[in-house]
Amino acid sequence: VRDVGVTILLPVGITKEMLEQVVVNVSYDPFLSSQNEAPKAPGMKYKHYAPDAPMRAFIGNPKDVAEAFSNVIREQETKRGAFLVSQETYDLLKDSVHGEFHVYGHSGDAVALAHDFYKTLHHFNECDVDYILAEGVENTGLGVAVMNRMEKACAGHIIYL
Repeated sequence: VRDVGVTILLPVGITKEMLEQVVVNVSYDPFLSSQNEAPKAPGMKYKHYAPDAPMRAFIGNPKDVAEAFSNVIREQETKRGAFLVSQETYDLLKDSVHGEFHVYGHSGDAVALAHDFYKTLHHFNECDVDYILAEGVENTGLGVAVMNRMEKACAGHIIYL
């Protein structure tokens, strides 16, 4: 272990926990938790890689996420929605909700969510939807990088249930 410090400017597939195995001092750049700091790179800006339709994300257990989605869907009843969800949340919604679905994998699987995240947002753009609801993952491990991208795509509209 080397006695150096590393600052993570943008979380990626190499997690803070992985770096801590070989470097003593690892920290996130202050901008990641405070919008008062100036971004040091384009990918750090407040809204980045956002879809055309407004997007909101919900983090919680599948039952709570499905309930939150249902509430938003009722509010948006005349509009066409798109939904990025886990298999478990999809199973709760599939019989009562109509729209464009993408099932990323099982609840909490940050790797699966990361795999097709931008491809799915581009697909939703092609479907010409009015709004997008996404199910996020916990903000730990690879989830830090995934949720950083999701937060930017949502322009910060993330609800923790």
